[in-house]
Amino acid sequence: MTSKSVSQEDSRLADLLADWPWSRSLNPLYEEVKAESSAWVASFKPFNAKAQAAFDRCDSGLCAALAYPNFDKARLRTCMDIIHFIFVFDTYSDVADEVAVHAQHEIIMDALRHPHTPRPDGECVLDEIKNKRFVEGFDVYTAAVVTEVKDRRIQNIRNIESYLSVRRGTVAIRPCLALLELKDALNDSTAAHPAIVRLEEIIVNMSILENDMGHAAHNIVNAIIHEKGTDIHGAWQWVQQYHDTLAKEFLEIQQHIPLSEEVKQYVWGMGNWLRGTYCWHFESERYFRSAGLQLYQEMS
Repeated sequence: MTSKSVSQEDSRLADLLADWPWSRSLNPLYEEVKAESSAWVASFKPFNAKAQAAFDRCDSGLCAALAYPNFDKARLRTCMDIIHFIFVFDTYSDVADEVAVHAQHEIIMDALRHPHTPRPDGECVLDEIKNKRFVEGFDVYTAAVVTEVKDRRIQNIRNIESYLSVRRGTVAIRPCLALLELKDALNDSTAAHPAIVRLEEIIVNMSILENDMGHAAHNIVNAIIHEKGTDIHGAWQWVQQYHDTLAKEFLEIQQHIPLSEEVKQYVWGMGNWLRGTYCWHFESERYFRSAGLQLYQEMS
């Protein structure tokens, strides 16, 4: 889902969401639901003790509680389980080749398409988790991860547009945005409205820019350096300028789109999702270990 951490020395970006008109909001059911969802994931024994401890430090439950702050317990539990799964798959794919990840992708999609078929004994645990918590859009996500793993093996650094085309899948944002409809579902015609489609595209692209603060080949910073012939600081400037442009476009569309109650809640949810996951980057230990809050204060 996300690129790994950048060193403190290199993380000199300004706060990308300094002017974003959504403030941090945490679901009050966070601790209760996190305990249940974390126990559910651990019951599958997907990791050894060391990997499980590292997984727990990422606190993907916090990501869900920040991203869906107004969901009731049942809906938050669904979101948290799915986000936990995304990070389980992300962890597995980080240490596998594309053949193994493609096999995992096939298992997952078979379980999604045939949710009532009993799973074979000894099959990868990912299928069992996925069979319990379904969200549409995982086909694009998991297939894109196979491409990412291949790029990593051959050390392929893509140009900016080619990189973004793959990353829009691997960032796993669209399945997470679809979860917003657990509370207020959009009808098909509304979901296909050009303004809604464009707002979703903007949120996906902004999320990529906020996520990609690492040095792996699958990273927007490396793509910019490779294509533009600049250094890391020039790449950061490109990221910030593009992010600002996208933010302005989102807010402009929001002002003019016809807002039914369902659309209003969905658009609010997208904006909050961006804020929530951005806060999670600094509050969890996935990216900056225990230094995230200090780094955020220095950026602000």
